Amino acid sequence: MSESRSAGQAWLEIARISNLPTVVSNSVAGAAIGAGAGWGLENGRPWIFAPTAMWWAIAAAPLAYVGGMVLNDAFDASIDATERPSRPIPSGRITRLQAFAAGFALLALGIAAIRMTGSQAAFGCMLALTAAVVLYNIVHAWSAASVVLLAACRALAALVPLIVFHGESFHWRSPTLALPGALAAWTLGLSMLARREMSSAALPAGTVAVMGYAIRLFFAIACFAAILSSSRRGGAFPPQASIWASVAIAFVTAIFAHLSWRRIRRGAGAVRRAVGRMIVCLALLDAIFVTAAGDPLSGAICLALALLADRAQRRVAPT
Repeated sequence: MSESRSAGQAWLEIARISNLPTVVSNSVAGAAIGAGAGWGLENGRPWIFAPTAMWWAIAAAPLAYVGGMVLNDAFDASIDATERPSRPIPSGRITRLQAFAAGFALLALGIAAIRMTGSQAAFGCMLALTAAVVLYNIVHAWSAASVVLLAACRALAALVPLIVFHGESFHWRSPTLALPGALAAWTLGLSMLARREMSSAALPAGTVAVMGYAIRLFFAIACFAAILSSSRRGGAFPPQASIWASVAIAFVTAIFAHLSWRRIRRGAGAVRRAVGRMIVCLALLDAIFVTAAGDPLSGAICLALALLADRAQRRVAPT
């Protein structure tokens, strides 16, 4: 492998680029849900025809994600030198200074992108997202409570474009907030599991079975919330067809997540593989919500991004 190709691979690894499609999906879903309740209803057009300035809101969270992942390795360089010596910084493929510079530059670009939209509420949420990213990278190594910050980051990834595309009609009691709430809840549970990924011990069979039922219950509730939160909005899809399509996606997602969870029974290394597959479920969760809102095009985009993330994880480790 050439030196330039090796450097490129190192940057893909440090950015956990295989998970990026799920963050793009969160942003797309936030934009679609927001437009369906605000800009789209006012203009009678789907969100993809929104002004260019509003599209910057979709780019902000992915920029923050990549910046946060790069900073994660920069802050954890001393830990990785012992536990993961093959990571880009301990292996010498990227210097710690380069990672800090790139990470903070990407966070700054995310903030600049939101300034382009002109939304003060979204700008405030983007500052909160940036703060959560930096704070998580500082404290996660010694505080299990840091998983709350990760949950907040996923919620804000959808909330920022949701506010921009919702427009002036947005308020903090809006039913559209069900999407960020669902993303936060799934991420919270997933992050608690991910903290075990370096463990070689398998979880007890009873725990795996109980969590399997919890996973199916979660997606049933999420689907119900998606249908309720979209009941006041119109869409391109007939209401009944939207509901049944959303239920079908939720059912398939629950099975996919449950099968991924069951991999943990296999012991050493299985947690990491399961976590990667369950990260993909975040994009599938987006598809449930936007499909219930009567937007099959956005639902198809989220499904495609989920597939892309699943494929990418075979080339670049997701965690």
